[in-house]
Amino acid sequence: VKDITVLEHTLSAGSCIKPNLKLFEEYLAAQAEVAADLTWHYNETMCNQQDGTTTPKVPLHCKLRLSAFINQQQANQLLINRLKKRFSQDDVFILGNWSASMTQFHEPIHGKGWRTLLKRGRFNVYLID
Repeated sequence: VKDITVLEHTLSAGSCIKPNLKLFEEYLAAQAEVAADLTWHYNETMCNQQDGTTTPKVPLHCKLRLSAFINQQQANQLLINRLKKRFSQDDVFILGNWSASMTQFHEPIHGKGWRTLLKRGRFNVYLID
């Protein structure tokens, strides 16, 4: 198995958006060559739990996904805490309705995550159409 850092650098060095067909075909070939080794690495590499228990080892991709989830939750809580310091509980957040002329490939309810995050932080949130 090749060095994973080199493989990931190979993937990140190129862009999937290429100006001509020949460069795009080269990118796809390089991606196909690297994909098998990366898939093997992230599925077969096992990590120890760091909670001090004797639980079995878990795959690396599970640990990375859990870490990403935990980091997102911490960032959301940090945002809520900063907003609570800056605004009082009586303040009102008013968000405008989002609409696009070309809605294909767009998320259907833009800003829904912000509204739920602010409501979870016990702020008054209103949606104006």
